[in-house]
Amino acid sequence: MLACTGDASQAAMHFPMLKIIFRILGFILLFVSLLTITAFAYVWWADSHVPAELTTPEQIRHYKFLARDHFFLAYYPSLLALFILLASLVAFKPRPLTFTVAGCFSVLFFFITPPQVRAIIERDHLKHPERYGNASIPIAPSAESPQQRAIRLYPALADAHSRLNLEFVRRYQEYKKEKPAYFNDPEWPTKLATESDLALQHR
Repeated sequence: MLACTGDASQAAMHFPMLKIIFRILGFILLFVSLLTITAFAYVWWADSHVPAELTTPEQIRHYKFLARDHFFLAYYPSLLALFILLASLVAFKPRPLTFTVAGCFSVLFFFITPPQVRAIIERDHLKHPERYGNASIPIAPSAESPQQRAIRLYPALADAHSRLNLEFVRRYQEYKKEKPAYFNDPEWPTKLATESDLALQHR
């Protein structure tokens, strides 16, 4: 009798955990679905709203990449925060605790996301300039030094033992001997970091 009672109590303890797991999975599924639908909707919109004065395939391609950058810089943080809140309310029901926790996460992601998005876009400009034609890299903080910008774009540089930092130092020492004119460009830290990152990706 006691054994049966113990089994029943254990089963009762497992069901709430299963319910929480299913709700978390539901949140993830809904959140990813909202992001995916938004991405497809934006691609459709961008394809159907190309300015008429852009006629060559190269001009259209540059426009789409720049429009994508504008979309992510201007709207992605807000959409990410909104989708976190919506998915949480659907998965965990609109309760005060849900509003509090989901609201905190939404605000946190709203403020954390923009610098990360800007860094990703700037890295893409540096690695694939052919995508953007003569367009400039999105504006970064003006008081930022080249060294600070390189670390912001490639955070692994701040770790002295990271593969990127070791490759950066190796190339720095090599260029100091073989290509000293390379360092006449004030933006050499960012350029060297980009070269080091690309080299590691192709190994």
